[in-house]
Amino acid sequence: SANFEIVETFDGYYVKVTGKVDLNLLSQELKRQRLDVDVSKIMRDIVNAKIGQEILLLSKPEEPEGKIVLTVAPGKMSALLTLNIRPGEKVPLDEVFQKLKEKQIVHGVNLERIKTLINLKRPAYRETIAVGDPPERGKDASIKYTYHQPTLAPSPVEDGFAYESGRIIMVREGEVLAERTPSTLGVFGCNVLGEIVHPLPGRNLEFNVGKTITIQGNTASAGKDGALTWENSVLEVSDVTTVPEDLRMGVISAQGMVLVLGNVGPGAHIQAQGDVEIRGAVEGGTVTSVKGSVFVKGGIIGGSRSVIKAAGNIEAQFIEESTVHAGQNLIVARYVFDSSISVGKAVYFKTVKEFTLPDKVQIGSKATSQPETGKPLATALSYPEQVKQMSKDIKTIEREMKSFAARFKNLLEKEDLGPELREQLEIYFNQAERLDSLKQERQNLVNRWGGKGLGILGLLINVGVGFRVRYEQLVLEQPVTHVTMFYDYHKKQVAYSGSQLLPETEA
Repeated sequence: SANFEIVETFDGYYVKVTGKVDLNLLSQELKRQRLDVDVSKIMRDIVNAKIGQEILLLSKPEEPEGKIVLTVAPGKMSALLTLNIRPGEKVPLDEVFQKLKEKQIVHGVNLERIKTLINLKRPAYRETIAVGDPPERGKDASIKYTYHQPTLAPSPVEDGFAYESGRIIMVREGEVLAERTPSTLGVFGCNVLGEIVHPLPGRNLEFNVGKTITIQGNTASAGKDGALTWENSVLEVSDVTTVPEDLRMGVISAQGMVLVLGNVGPGAHIQAQGDVEIRGAVEGGTVTSVKGSVFVKGGIIGGSRSVIKAAGNIEAQFIEESTVHAGQNLIVARYVFDSSISVGKAVYFKTVKEFTLPDKVQIGSKATSQPETGKPLATALSYPEQVKQMSKDIKTIEREMKSFAARFKNLLEKEDLGPELREQLEIYFNQAERLDSLKQERQNLVNRWGGKGLGILGLLINVGVGFRVRYEQLVLEQPVTHVTMFYDYHKKQVAYSGSQLLPETEA
């Protein structure tokens, strides 16, 4: 902040200008380092100096001439030997020891190096003959939080979008939320003059928590029962209104969060300033989060009576005949059927995609037993047949799913599309879940056996492949009504129908 740095070299001391220099602070620093410098004489040079320029403060006296010259390097962490002698001239070792004594060089002296330089009987220039022990910087403090802030905005990954399911994190008073490993002072060093060199201590860290968190020493605990919130990354415990069963009727208005452990019925109205989590389904009624998000573990079923509004995200397994307004994103695991949708950013559909692990599972050529059961290979002859049967089942399911996706547009054109399309969507996603399960089960077998005994099929199913949940993005630039959409596993895109705009007042 003083915009200067004192630099020591072999020939003197310099001030390095890094900005507008505070001359008062410069004078104080020179006194602290016991450098007798009249700042007024170099003031003009400092004021006119460019960034990075070094200005001489004080020259060091030249080393006395002689056969043996010892120099303490800047920082006093090494000493250098110069021999001004003719080739073949011998220097007594005692004279070098005397010079070391005069210079007070007492630590880290390399006696063997000195003897070697003397025995060479030739000139030497600034050869290092003593090295101090530098201090070790202290370790910075670290804080391990029991919970982390959920990433509720779908983030791009290599093959789609990843999303962390939303939920309210409940804590009890006294529950440990974070623990700190303190910083350390470091290890002291010693220069060649035998002086102790203080280390730079590690950087301390403060808990990034609010008033509802109790700090005792290196532990941060919940100061009350409630749910965790992160306001600008600051951890707090907020109030939660908990409904331990189904909420069929009535009004709930809460300043904090609301957690419903059952279902929400058509006669219920919930308004919360914070997040709302419903562990069951929404079967009518109104749910509003003024500042947070709404997380529904089941589906949103309304017959046009369910209305869900949130400033943040809205998340559900599926949405049927309901009205949904999300200030940020709408995250759906299965499908949207005949509903009114308004989103601030995008709609994301859950899907499962393959990826290859960095370290592929390999089974050695000399393997004689199964990795898990320990049974001989001879008793596992059904393994290739199991994989082949799974592959046949997978192809059958994929054909059926492809057939429905192809008929989707035709189903939409039917006058009485509701019951049949709704039923077909349910079947489609039951098939999708079965497909994912079969693929993972088949891959687990292949991974365990390294593809042995599968022939060409073993080449097609890479060893070490696993599965990850991804989300497919669909951007809605305008609010829509009577919208039906789902993720088409065959085309790997969102199938969508619905174009009628909602009135702007409703959006």
